[in-house]
Amino acid sequence: SIVVKFPLRNTQGHRYALCGIATDITDRKQAEETRQRLTKDKLLLLESTGDGIYGIDTAGRCTFMNSAAARMLGYLSDELLGQDMHACIHHLYPDGTAYPRECCHIHDTLNSGTGCKIDHEVYWRKDGTAFVVEYSSFPVIEQGQITGAVVVFVDITERKRLEQEVNQLAFFDTLTQLPNRRLFGDRLGQALKRAQRTSSSVALMFVDLDKFKPINDTYGH
Repeated sequence: SIVVKFPLRNTQGHRYALCGIATDITDRKQAEETRQRLTKDKLLLLESTGDGIYGIDTAGRCTFMNSAAARMLGYLSDELLGQDMHACIHHLYPDGTAYPRECCHIHDTLNSGTGCKIDHEVYWRKDGTAFVVEYSSFPVIEQGQITGAVVVFVDITERKRLEQEVNQLAFFDTLTQLPNRRLFGDRLGQALKRAQRTSSSVALMFVDLDKFKPINDTYGH
């Protein structure tokens, strides 16, 4: 409880009593403890995941960031707070050309209030290197107004490397590294479908290599 005390005085100004008013604030304290517990639970949740998570306001400035996000981006946990996230980590395409803010899907989330999931873009670390990410962006809406967005991302560099390796084994000859019969059949099928859609023709040319049989007999087909 909160107690407020004040003296009571007579007409001559002499104090003759002390009055106290007590206010029961049990409900308020319980509510504060609940909010603190929920805040702590949210922080524990943010820090217990391996996914990078950060929040931005309507201007694109960072409002929070978990340790996984900071680690992947090469920053300290609070180093990006208040900074323009697009300008810091999402400002360039993989080839190094400028990535305009108005073309960014996260920017669309802030404008439209619609979430998105992007499976292949790059983020840029503090040291200037890039890595491939998959990310989802969700709007934060309070009282019917968009007040920001939350972005969840993962580093998929290793996944993309494995996909490329599998593609290489499936479609290229292991000895010569040349496209194999399977890739030829795939590309031919695509060309035929495209020709059907556009009412065009497909030219197929066969090239014979003289004296290639000894190579096949020696090293295999």
